[in-house]
Amino acid sequence: MRTVAKLASRILAATRKGSVDQKAFPGYVSFERGAHPPWWTTDLGQASWGEVLGVHELDSGRRAGALAITESGVALFNDQHAVSWLPYSSVQGWEQLSKDPPSSRLRVKTVTGEIVELAFRQPGEAFAFVQFLNSARRSSRM
Repeated sequence: MRTVAKLASRILAATRKGSVDQKAFPGYVSFERGAHPPWWTTDLGQASWGEVLGVHELDSGRRAGALAITESGVALFNDQHAVSWLPYSSVQGWEQLSKDPPSSRLRVKTVTGEIVELAFRQPGEAFAFVQFLNSARRSSRM
């Protein structure tokens, strides 16, 4: 399932086209280079998630609202202790995003009918995350 790691690196950890240091997905901290948010500890990840590839922070330095991107799904840190798990294989689709004004939230529909809402820092991040999520979902089904 290293394909998901490649997707995270290519989509979430990339720099903007034509830039050397401006990140395409600014709140994402890739673990592949050894970086971690200050609040992250290895015991936060669960074995069933597979390798944790990185974390997207909603608010820099804060755990609440962060998304842990893993080999098999996304973990949403709702508050100091609660975590919602969203396996890529359970994603059925998502509600349409708005371009004007740009959506800052993504409402993901699961195969069980549950709606999981993901929030993002900047306009446009939801669109980039849909690209990643769609590719990761297809990869998990192979």
